[in-house]
Amino acid sequence: MYKHVMRIVTDSKRPEEPKDPENCNVFAIYKNFAPAESIEARRKQYKNGGLAYRDIKLELYELLKDTFGGKSEIYRRYKNNHSEIDYILQIGAEKARAIAAPILDSIKNKIGLR
Repeated sequence: MYKHVMRIVTDSKRPEEPKDPENCNVFAIYKNFAPAESIEARRKQYKNGGLAYRDIKLELYELLKDTFGGKSEIYRRYKNNHSEIDYILQIGAEKARAIAAPILDSIKNKIGLR
């Protein structure tokens, strides 16, 4: 289940050893998705020791799943349903045409193309 996350490269420091959060691949990703208070708490744990890479990887996995989980479902839905994509594009084109046509007519009249 979590084995995908475990492939992020880290050093071999033990959980109780202090670590440098600014030179950690996991933390570099983590700080883009976690709330500010969680980032600071984890940064302190890195520097003071007491954080296992496995724990931060699992937390990162959950953050990524929460952030992108629903979006991957939407992607799969559209990937396998080209007619729905075509329909959405058609509706968008009609809306764009309705907005653009009067503007283009006005421009053509002003420059003498009508």
